[in-house]
Amino acid sequence: MQRLSMLLGILVVLLAGCGDGDSPKAQEKTDGQQQQSALYKSDQLEITNGEGWTKKEEIEEPFNIRFENDNATVIISEISNKKSVDEIKDELIQSAGEVTILNEGEDFVSFQTNRKESIRSDVAIERTNSESRVIIFMTPTAEYENNKEKFDTFKENIHFK
Repeated sequence: MQRLSMLLGILVVLLAGCGDGDSPKAQEKTDGQQQQSALYKSDQLEITNGEGWTKKEEIEEPFNIRFENDNATVIISEISNKKSVDEIKDELIQSAGEVTILNEGEDFVSFQTNRKESIRSDVAIERTNSESRVIIFMTPTAEYENNKEKFDTFKENIHFK
């Protein structure tokens, strides 16, 4: 899983290298969110209520951050809009090697690697006027159901600025 995490992180950084560094961000915060203690705070985002999660790695330019909670990993990146959502999804899938697509929609894709120790990845992509926000949730496929609630709670606590 570490290798896949590293590969996906590197790919997101490479995708982000195509971007402009001076993009304005929309303010997306409520007063209730500001009052909660934060697991992570930056100019790009705030993560509230991160119980059990720890920050493992952060790259400021282009923005890329990785969090872990036992055998669950979340990677959050902001990249330019130079590539379409479909191009981003395709590059992430190709970087994982041989995979089975489990579910796919306009702005998300779920897949698992076809290896002995299979990894499940759920990728959500949100576009703004100036950037694409990529959120990758990864866990061993056998542990997905145990980690799904962790992922859902983590996603609810991501607040982009």
